[in-house]
Amino acid sequence: MSASKTRVHCKAIKSSVSLTPLKRKMKQSLHDKLAGLKPLDGESLASFRFRRPGLYNTVLGLLCFGLFCSNVVQGVFFKRMADDIETAPYFLLLFCSTLFVLVFGSTMVVRWVLDIIKNKLANSQLLFKELLENTVQRTRVSHAWLAIIGVLDSINGLILLFAASRTAPMLHPILAQAVVLLTYISSYLLRTRRLKLVTFGLDSLATTITMAGVCVSIIPIFVAIANNPTSITSSAIWPLVFLAGVIPGAIMNVVQEKATSKIKNAPDFDYLHMLTWVSIYQVITDVVLFWSNFVNPGVPIHNLGDLGNAFDQGFACLGGKEIIVNGTIAGNCHYAALDTTMFVSGYVGTYVFSAFTINLSSSILTAMTNAPVTPAVDLVFWLAGMDKITWHIALAIPLMLVGAIIQAFSDNYRDKQQAQVEADETTNLLSVNA
Repeated sequence: MSASKTRVHCKAIKSSVSLTPLKRKMKQSLHDKLAGLKPLDGESLASFRFRRPGLYNTVLGLLCFGLFCSNVVQGVFFKRMADDIETAPYFLLLFCSTLFVLVFGSTMVVRWVLDIIKNKLANSQLLFKELLENTVQRTRVSHAWLAIIGVLDSINGLILLFAASRTAPMLHPILAQAVVLLTYISSYLLRTRRLKLVTFGLDSLATTITMAGVCVSIIPIFVAIANNPTSITSSAIWPLVFLAGVIPGAIMNVVQEKATSKIKNAPDFDYLHMLTWVSIYQVITDVVLFWSNFVNPGVPIHNLGDLGNAFDQGFACLGGKEIIVNGTIAGNCHYAALDTTMFVSGYVGTYVFSAFTINLSSSILTAMTNAPVTPAVDLVFWLAGMDKITWHIALAIPLMLVGAIIQAFSDNYRDKQQAQVEADETTNLLSVNA
């Protein structure tokens, strides 16, 4: 055998030896996803749906319930907080955004310190510099995506805060429920969901049933408006502004789903890093958009001096001091600190539960989880003996639940099909290279 043929033969043997374990490992990993065995490199929150469907559905249900409760708290206290400090909506936005950074950032620092301590106990000979260099590395979303999510979140909060106190309270539930339909549309426009017949049909069916439940739930609101048209005293402009504020919120969840779609199955996906940096970019955007106060006709702020006064009033109101405007008391500062704390708590819960729900399922299901908030609040009042239950509530909640269940089934079917496609593509690729 010649020297050149010997080299070619040895190269082929070397390639075969190095490729065989890789091929076997990739096939095994794909088989684990589809057949229900334990993955080789750990188990992520999103990857166990094929192995333990019962546990997956239980966890997803608990996450949806947690997200629902957080949305209830956030929705109730958002309106109360906006009314408490009605003269300083921008102060509220920036103050709450900063609190989100402090909550998530401090938690991230604590985790980092615990990682160092754990690493030190396991490697007692390492110096502190080496410990810093060898802290736990986790799978993270790129900062470009995090910045986009943070900007959309900031715009969503800014518009809603400006419009909330100037939009009739009876219109809030009607306008806010548009997020379900907007998220469904955005999911296909941004191509987080492929236009496949089965999934498109299931998504459309789920959205239609959920929106039918939404329409049923707000029938009493339309009846009340028809019986008392003077209950809507605000200009027609502000409800449209409120609706415009819902759009960035819908797109934000879809963008988050798109940003995490490639790495959500990583067992070390870093949720805390994502939440912290989204909050940081949100604060940065809030600061950059300070000028929006000067062009907003509904806010009595025309220059930096007025903006400084608004911050003084905001902090004073949080301390319990009443805000006096033109000789009259504006807002309700007695409960401002409590209402703001409850709103921040609800919003933090929404952040956390949304991140996990989007990872396990989809942005559409996340939006659908918010749909039953209005009828559920009415149901709570009925259970407390404070109101009467109507057939609208009794019909709306089951319709919304059916829509959410169909959507969860659609998400699971989509991921199974995607896993099968990846398995076929990888097997074909390895067969060609073998």
